[in-house]
Amino acid sequence: YSPKSLEPDQITSLHELAQAASKLYTLKKKQSESEYFTNLFAFTQNIVCVMDKELNIKEINPAFAELFNLNKEGIINKYFPDLFPENKEELYNTLRATKSSGEQGLFTSTNLQTEEVISIEWHFRFEEKYGEFFAFGQDFSKEISERTKLEIPELKFRNFFENSLGLMSMH
Repeated sequence: YSPKSLEPDQITSLHELAQAASKLYTLKKKQSESEYFTNLFAFTQNIVCVMDKELNIKEINPAFAELFNLNKEGIINKYFPDLFPENKEELYNTLRATKSSGEQGLFTSTNLQTEEVISIEWHFRFEEKYGEFFAFGQDFSKEISERTKLEIPELKFRNFFENSLGLMSMH
């Protein structure tokens, strides 16, 4: 038995076929990963925002729009620090520091138009490759509100208990 040899044009065709198959596999993998991140972006309850170098909002997730009670179009292209007037200067400085350090964090507390106070812990990241800021926030307003509601009864109970111990030790 003698093996057949391949012609140079057949070898070239096989290389091209292998490259095409490799590209197709890589494309499918990137597409599925993109779908995972798109779903994560859409369904997370955390606040996610993408800004350009000038801190204008390019993209937000639904949780961000819901928090501010605005539609997506009402927030896109707005200057990010303007959304948090009480923390505007601090936000600006933190984001500028993020540009040089890569990552920064900040806790903001601001009043919404509904007179509701929101407290958000932010994590900022600057991607030099894309020239974009990524902001990831977690709303702690409900937790802070619950903690405040529990502190008052706890203080009353503690005062009652301390007073009753004092009275009991006198007898």
